[in-house]
Amino acid sequence: MMAENPLPATATLSAKTSMSGDEPTEQARVALYALNNALAAKKYDGLMACFFESQAFWRDQLALTYHLRTFLTPATIAAALLETKELRGIIGSINLSGSA
Repeated sequence: MMAENPLPATATLSAKTSMSGDEPTEQARVALYALNNALAAKKYDGLMACFFESQAFWRDQLALTYHLRTFLTPATIAAALLETKELRGIIGSINLSGSA
């Protein structure tokens, strides 16, 4: 699996290598805000924009489908999340519990 999906690569000068204090939690909140808004509005393109094309990875570990499934492209992830939301009648949002 690692050979097929290596750890994400980041541009040398564009990504911070470390965060301190509340910054990791705030960054997680920003990402979840975008994800939750796209899910609530049923915006396929908005969901796709939450994932990098070359690094997209979503593992559903029983939380939404009661199955272990892994999705590897933004298009597949967006379609699966929208379909699952409708099939399960999911309301509300995904939230952080504690610090990131």
